[in-house]
Amino acid sequence: MPGRNEIRILLSKAAELTEQENLEYVIIGGIAVNVWGNPRTTSDIDIVVLLSPDRYAVFLKLAAKHGFIFNFKKALSQLKKMGMCRLMKDKYHVDFIMGYSDFEKTVFERKRKIEIFGIRIWVASPEDVILYKLLSSRNIDLADMSNIVQTQAGKLDVKYLRARALQMQTDLSRTDILKNLEKLLAL
Repeated sequence: MPGRNEIRILLSKAAELTEQENLEYVIIGGIAVNVWGNPRTTSDIDIVVLLSPDRYAVFLKLAAKHGFIFNFKKALSQLKKMGMCRLMKDKYHVDFIMGYSDFEKTVFERKRKIEIFGIRIWVASPEDVILYKLLSSRNIDLADMSNIVQTQAGKLDVKYLRARALQMQTDLSRTDILKNLEKLLAL
């Protein structure tokens, strides 16, 4: 598990890659939870990059130029199949998720510039972090969502959360997203 300094260095390198190359990005996951909720330990960085599939190879070449370590063919295949790849920096990793859905376009419109660990980065809004975590709903995601809801009590845009959860549920042909959000908001 990386310490605070290792995460700070990893975050700095990921932000450097995206900003120096003029790539739009937003931080989600544990780092975003630390911004909007009570801090918790995280072992990686999750970053969404607004990038179309025709630029994946260029992105990977830029990542290599910035010192990220990975197998080019494998990473390119992961990007094409899953829209994400894991790149290493020293012994830690950054999950780069390619964003191009309508939801992610909205996330980018709502992102906020925040300083964490002495670095100014773009972070998803608390509502959008909750929505990302509703999609997977692992135990850590449930704890993170509860953490954000409690910490941001009275500040969340609940109307936006409900509308976006319903839209995601429809788009993904799922029946649980809005129900899980309502359970979370009732806590």
